[in-house]
Amino acid sequence: MNVVLHGSGTRFWNLGLARVRGSLTSEASLELAEVMLQKMDISLKHDVVAIMSDGPKVMVKLGKLVKPVLHQLCYAHGIQLAILDVLYKKENPAEATQPEESDQDMEDSSFDSNIESGSESELLDDETSFVSITSNRKETIDKIREIVKLCRWPLKKETLQKHVVADKDQEMDLILDCKTRWSSLAGMLERFCDLQTSIKKSLIDVGSTISLEEWEWDRTHELVNSLRPLQRVVEAICRRAATLITADASIGFILQQLHSQGTSISQELENSIRNRIPERRTLTAGVLKYLHTGKIVDDDDTDDLFLLPSRKEIVEFLQVLLLRISTALEENEAEAGANEVPEAASGDDGSSRPKKRRKRAVDDLQKELDSAIKAAIDYSHVEKGEQQPKSLVATLKQEMKLFENGNKRGYHLTLAYESLLGIKPTSVESERVFSTSGYFCSKIRSRLNDSTLDHLCYLRSYFKQPSD
Repeated sequence: MNVVLHGSGTRFWNLGLARVRGSLTSEASLELAEVMLQKMDISLKHDVVAIMSDGPKVMVKLGKLVKPVLHQLCYAHGIQLAILDVLYKKENPAEATQPEESDQDMEDSSFDSNIESGSESELLDDETSFVSITSNRKETIDKIREIVKLCRWPLKKETLQKHVVADKDQEMDLILDCKTRWSSLAGMLERFCDLQTSIKKSLIDVGSTISLEEWEWDRTHELVNSLRPLQRVVEAICRRAATLITADASIGFILQQLHSQGTSISQELENSIRNRIPERRTLTAGVLKYLHTGKIVDDDDTDDLFLLPSRKEIVEFLQVLLLRISTALEENEAEAGANEVPEAASGDDGSSRPKKRRKRAVDDLQKELDSAIKAAIDYSHVEKGEQQPKSLVATLKQEMKLFENGNKRGYHLTLAYESLLGIKPTSVESERVFSTSGYFCSKIRSRLNDSTLDHLCYLRSYFKQPSD
């Protein structure tokens, strides 16, 4: 298990890896996360605004256990499931047989495996352990795979490259997809369509009995045109600088792209994304967008998927959030004040310390004067028991009114805005850690213990920090 802390912007702190022993229930994962945070003297319920995770049921239940901490499900995982709904079908695990691939096939099937892109396009999910291409596209995809494998034989590859060089002025190999990654399927089909003319010529030259009809070529082009922008969107929402605001913009962009294509496959993907994303786009995204734009109704968004919450919902959300944040800040300030080291009674020469004492006395006097003036102006703050929540709501409404009229955000809105900016739309940073740990603990370094692997992952995140 991996825990990564995110701040506003691109700052992040990877807390390393922890060994999971036995089954990892939601309660066990919560306990393990709290233990990892306590090592850094961080409280989950007081210091953390929200947690991000992928979408299995155990993580959904975890989000319910950590309330009032916000829970954000991974957008990339939602797009993956939307593609699965359209392109793949579930098979009965008892009847399904896993396809066998040679080592050479696996080497050539690694498409877009850069761990920095962090694409969560794997089909490895507890709900979709066994998947295959849907029947209406399976025959065409199988033909393409057969042609790709055929063109990897030396003589046939030489024939293909002769036509490729003549058409493209450079050599370009065909890509064989990995059957557990939809992004590699998109890469295989995209390269296949780019070399369509060369492939047709080479198949004629080698006398192949495998060929694609024109309608199959058209369907393949339509599939490529739909999957290509999906790849770009997944890469965009998986960036370290991504926020819930940029995720909304990316999802809106892909929905417009798919709608404008007007093909059957694009319509299916659009409808599937519209069914999956509402599970992940919570009230948090709407509140953050309001804090960014200052508009209750966004004239630019006519899509019901991105409707902003009402003013009442925003006030209630901010009230709960700010009470948590303010309580945590007050506790941290009190703890910091208690841990201050008292100064010595006298210095070496006895001249500098009295000046510091006099300055501190003046500062304390000024604070007492300011508090007395403030109490005289706003006497309602004397009774803090029942009056504080009402005053916070009134302050929020006043700051919101000023913000909507073109003024800057007030103190409370700025505090909430900066806190919500740290919520990432994906859990891809942990996926990067898992990929990195796979490179560390390889066949030639198979005796690394848990502590070494944990420290290596921690140090890697330290050196990957952006320079200030």
